Amino acid sequence: MNTYHPVNRRLNRCLKTLIFFMTCIAAACSIVPCCQATELEVTLVSGSVFLADVPIDAINWKEVQSDGQITNRRVATEEINRLWLCEIPASNQIAEINQLLVRLQSDEFRTREDAERQLSASEIGGSFPKMLLQLKAGADAETKYRINRIMDKISDSDASAVSEFDELELKSGRILRGDAGSFSFICNVDGHRLKLERNQLLMLRQADKTPPPESAQKREAIKAEIVLESKDKFYLPQQTTISLETDPLGNELTRKTDISRVFTPLGLQLSGKEPGYVGISGYGFKYPGTPTGKNSGCVFTLIKNADHVRPKKFRGTLIIEFCVPNQPLVPAGVNEFGIHVATVNRERDFIMEAFNSVGQIIASVEAGERDCPFLGVRSNEPIARLRIRSNPFLHKLNRKIDNDYAFDSICFSKPQKLSSVAVVNKWTDQKSIVRLKNKNTWAGDRMEIKPDGSIDLFVEDFETPLTLPADVIESYSSPEAKTIRRPNRRSWSMQLTDGSILHVDPQGSQFRSQLVSEYIVPTDRAVALWPTESPARLAPAADWSEAKNVITLPTGRILTDGIEFTAKGYNWQTLDRRIQDLAPNAHELAGDEDPMPDLQQVIYKEVDDQTAPTLWLKQPETLDPSAGAIVLRDGQRLALGEGNLFQLIERGKDSIKLKLNEHSIEINNNRVLSVKLKQKP
Repeated sequence: MNTYHPVNRRLNRCLKTLIFFMTCIAAACSIVPCCQATELEVTLVSGSVFLADVPIDAINWKEVQSDGQITNRRVATEEINRLWLCEIPASNQIAEINQLLVRLQSDEFRTREDAERQLSASEIGGSFPKMLLQLKAGADAETKYRINRIMDKISDSDASAVSEFDELELKSGRILRGDAGSFSFICNVDGHRLKLERNQLLMLRQADKTPPPESAQKREAIKAEIVLESKDKFYLPQQTTISLETDPLGNELTRKTDISRVFTPLGLQLSGKEPGYVGISGYGFKYPGTPTGKNSGCVFTLIKNADHVRPKKFRGTLIIEFCVPNQPLVPAGVNEFGIHVATVNRERDFIMEAFNSVGQIIASVEAGERDCPFLGVRSNEPIARLRIRSNPFLHKLNRKIDNDYAFDSICFSKPQKLSSVAVVNKWTDQKSIVRLKNKNTWAGDRMEIKPDGSIDLFVEDFETPLTLPADVIESYSSPEAKTIRRPNRRSWSMQLTDGSILHVDPQGSQFRSQLVSEYIVPTDRAVALWPTESPARLAPAADWSEAKNVITLPTGRILTDGIEFTAKGYNWQTLDRRIQDLAPNAHELAGDEDPMPDLQQVIYKEVDDQTAPTLWLKQPETLDPSAGAIVLRDGQRLALGEGNLFQLIERGKDSIKLKLNEHSIEINNNRVLSVKLKQKP
């Protein structure tokens, strides 16, 4: 007897139809789901970086040529080392360009004009030049003329566009440029189930299983060395070298290319202090014996004349910052950095300053009278930031200073995530950043701190905020507030033995805290003193073998065996004056140009912030990587934990509560730049 019910037959047909449509959809998708997830490091466009089990078995990759030809291939996930996604898939770009090429031959003049204007953009026509040239071969005279103008505009654009192709790097080392298509997947991260679309993703790559190097869990004397010759110290196999000839994926860098963020995969980010960008200059270094090439870089500063804005090359302040490779919003530091700079017409025309994570100058390197000097720094205190500029400290010598320079052949040790809280850099200052103990980093538009210390982070494109429990948070930082409490104009800053940095008001030999007016800093806790409007300049370790105190200036150091404080300032008897040598193993003669001021005293109210001294009462030490700290927007740093000056009581929605001896302190969150919680041993 046949018991097969009509309802069952209808259900069977529905299931077959559903399976058919699912098969069609799977065939059309670029990402092929799998039953077994692969652990990948996911980087979002917003800046978040995290490890996730991603359900991807393989991708249907479209290899795209500059003439628009597409070759399809299937690539297994296990073969992929890194997938870098551009903003718009290349297939979409090709379709757009084909439409514009049709409009370029339209009967309507305005349509042809508009098509030419859009194709002249380097990010459109510049990505597929062969498509333009193929049309030109069989086109009429006007179309050929327009294509010639388009090609000229593309080559003369102010800044070449970043690659508009997806980049697929295989474990074999082969790199493919093409289109990964549109896709989405669901993954579980930090207790949240997230659906991620292609337009939210910047990169997928194999997770780095290499454990980070063990950092010293104690403070030690800072040892910084100025290096003027790279032989045997730089351009070594274990260091990263950037020649500016190609990007990290091997694509050629051409004249005027914006390289500000091109080397983020290597952990390097470039910017200028002035409006503009950092790009390939077109000036080739031709100096025998130096590891330089045909390309060099420079700051393109935007100059406005009337209604016209144009870039001016070779002039401006170059800012160099570091991040964890491929993680632009995770600040990092290096222990070695070197660069070649040209040209220097006279000695000391240019200066490179290396900063640590709290904004102190580790070392200042002045350029010598050479065509292509090497400027290098090695330090056991991580270098978080550098800047190169014309030397502002020579104006008092009343001579003309060379303001034009280019750079090439950058070299640095492996960037390591900063264990100490750093002032957020240019790339993070518009985001709320929360870093977790499991190394995941979340970037959001804003955050809310709950009474229990957990954080709700509002991430772009996510419907609900991410709730991050207090016990998983390592550190967090907030974007720049609209109102910042600035220190008093004549304020001085004092570094203490626990690493705290306080703004103080000098009162003879005593110093009163501006944060807690009842607190007088004990003399035995004071390490250094400098004007708040000027960065602190560290004293080299070698100076301490011959002096009790060291006064550092932009151009050198003064060694003394004691400091006398008065109501107006402080004074000393000079033991020795030291300035930087300008060439390897060289020593300047007495008649050589000496930029050092002849100081015997400092008057608090007369200090110039450009030439301000830093007084070191004790030898500077590295920051404790395991210690907690709060960095305020006005530059103060409050070291947290047992044995330190400040004790953390509570982190709340509106404020942070601390204890300083018998004093209770409540600091509004809008004054807080970043918080690093103490690591448990």
